[in-house]
Amino acid sequence: MAVSPLKYIPLATFANDMRILTASLPRLLAEQDEAQAGIVAKMARARGAQLGSVHAHAAPGIKAVNQAPIVRLFGNQHPEIFGAEFGGGARPRTRQFPPWRGKGQDAGYMLFPVMREYTDSKPFYDAYFDTVKNALRFR
Repeated sequence: MAVSPLKYIPLATFANDMRILTASLPRLLAEQDEAQAGIVAKMARARGAQLGSVHAHAAPGIKAVNQAPIVRLFGNQHPEIFGAEFGGGARPRTRQFPPWRGKGQDAGYMLFPVMREYTDSKPFYDAYFDTVKNALRFR
């Protein structure tokens, strides 16, 4: 007689596990959001350092915000960061920055390209999938 690979659990146990999951999954996903924001910020700083000149000077102003899934450009610490990220050249005082790329799919020099590339990558999706998979492991 073949042994079934399925494990039968009482409905009450399943309901309790689902209640625990619905309570813990939002917290686990929020933690994963924070971790991913840190990874994106780190990659954007590295990209800025590779680009050199004003980008390397402005790159430390790209930081992940604590307790939130947000990457922020700190212009109060590095006033040149917005010119380094988005470009300039239309006014005499912005000619120190690379050309403005517009609002399209190629906008940005440090943070926005990293966000587009990384959020479309396998490691990004795998991290979230693993979080959900680990949360779904029942006792």
